[in-house]
Amino acid sequence: MIWVAAAAWSFASPMGSGPDEPAHLIRAASLVRGELLGTPLAHTVLATKAYVTVEAPQVFARLENDVVCFRYKPPSVPASCQGTLDGSSSEVHVDIYVGRYSPLYYSLVGLPTLVAVNPAGMYLARLASGALSAAMLALAVVSLRRCRGAPLLAAGLALAMTPMVLYLAGVVNPSGLEISSAISAWVAVMALTCEPSETVPASVVGALGISTIVLTLTRDLSPLWVGFIGLGLVALVGRQRRELLRRRCVKGWLVGCVAAAGVALGWDLYADPFLIVPASPVPRGTSTSQLFVLALDRLDLLVTSSIGDFGWLGTPSPFAVIVTWLAALGAVVLVGTYAARRREAVVAVGTVIAWVVVPTLLIVSQARSSGIVGQGRDFMALGVGIPIVAGTVARVRFAGRTTTRRLATIVIVALAFCQVADFYSTLRRYTVGTTGPLNAFASTPDAWHPPLPGLVLLFVFSLAIGAVAYILRRAAAATAMAEGFDAY
Repeated sequence: MIWVAAAAWSFASPMGSGPDEPAHLIRAASLVRGELLGTPLAHTVLATKAYVTVEAPQVFARLENDVVCFRYKPPSVPASCQGTLDGSSSEVHVDIYVGRYSPLYYSLVGLPTLVAVNPAGMYLARLASGALSAAMLALAVVSLRRCRGAPLLAAGLALAMTPMVLYLAGVVNPSGLEISSAISAWVAVMALTCEPSETVPASVVGALGISTIVLTLTRDLSPLWVGFIGLGLVALVGRQRRELLRRRCVKGWLVGCVAAAGVALGWDLYADPFLIVPASPVPRGTSTSQLFVLALDRLDLLVTSSIGDFGWLGTPSPFAVIVTWLAALGAVVLVGTYAARRREAVVAVGTVIAWVVVPTLLIVSQARSSGIVGQGRDFMALGVGIPIVAGTVARVRFAGRTTTRRLATIVIVALAFCQVADFYSTLRRYTVGTTGPLNAFASTPDAWHPPLPGLVLLFVFSLAIGAVAYILRRAAAATAMAEGFDAY
C-alpha cells in the first residue's frame, strides 16, 4: 500500500515538477545507455564545474524546458501551461549537474526508459522509484513488529514518513530512496535494542544490513548518515555489542556494509559528486558568526520542507499540517525522553542536537563558495531518527500503559489526515492553482489534468494511507502484546 500511495503522487504531480527531476531523469536514461559519468565541461568557471555532458533521448532531454512555465512560479499558477510531453528517441547532448552522483539509484530507475522511450517511460521511471522506496519502508514495518514492548515506535515511524517522503518516492529523485532506506535502518537499529543480542532474529540483522548498504550507495552524503546510525546503535546496545558482534549473521552483514562504504568512497574519489551548482553567494566580508546566524535561520525551512514543500519549493504544506505534525513530534519526543533510561534519553536528545548541529556546520562550510544552500530532504536521513529513537526508548516505563498505546493511535490517525490534506492541496495547486476554485477537480479553461482523474487519485491515495495507518496501528498493538500487554 505504500507503493500505491507513492504511485498516486506520481500521477498527481506534473512530469518534471519534482525537485531537479528533469536532470535526474536524464541522468538515469543516460546511465542505463552506458554513460557512467559523462564528459566534464571544459570550462573552469565555478558555476560549471558540477556539470557533465551526457547523451540521452530527446524526449527526455526536452523535459527541462517543459517545466519552465510553472517552475519557481507562484502556487497560483497551475501546470496547464506545460505542453504535450513528446519528442523523438534520437539521442542529443545534454549538460546536467547531477551526472556525478552515485549510480545505484539511476541504474535501477533508468531501466524502464530502455523499454519505453516516450512519456510512458517517464512515468514508469517514477513508478520504479516508488517501488524502491516502498520496499525500504515496508522493511521498516517488518522491523517495527520485531521491536517488542515499544508501541510508540509505530507513531515514530508514522512521523518519519512525512508527506515529503511519500512525495519524493513518487518522483525521480534519489532523496526518496535515501530517506526511505534511512528510515528502515533506524527502525532496524531500534529492533536490535529491544531484546538481548543473542536472541535478536537474523531477519532484523538482515533488514539493517540491506538498508545500510542501500543507504550508503544512494547519495554522496549517505555514508555520513550511516555513521550516525551506527553511533546510535553502539550507544544503545551498550555492553551487549560484544555478544552482537560474535553472531555469524552480524559479521557477514558487517563485511557487506564495509564493502559498500569502500565502493562509495571509491566513487567519491573518482567522480567528485560534492561539486554543486552555487546559489547566490554571501556578501564579501561576511563574518563566520554571521554565517552561523544565516545557517540557523535556514533551520526553519529545513523543518517545514521536511514535512512538505512540494515541487521546486513552491508548494508548502498547509499551516495546519505543519502545526499538527510538529505537535505530534513534540509529544512523542517528550514522552520518549521522559520515560527513557539515562543512556537512552541521552541518545534521543543527542539525535535532536545532531540534526541541528550537522546541517548548520555543513551549510556554513559551503557558504562562502556555494552560498546558503540545503533543503530539508538533504538532511532527512538524520532527522527521521528523532521520532524513531524517541518512540522506542519510551518502552521502558510506558510500554504497557493504555494511554501510551492510545497516544500512538491518535498520532497515526491524525497524521493520516495530514497526508491526505497535503495530497489534495498539492493536487489543487497544479490543477487549478491556489487562487482557483477550492474544488481541485473543477473544470476551468486553464486547468491542468493529470493522466488519471484527480478524484480517482485522491480516492486511491486516501485508501492507501488508511491501509498504512491501519497496519501501523496493528503493529503498535502487536508490539505491546509481545510483552504480555492486552490490546485495547
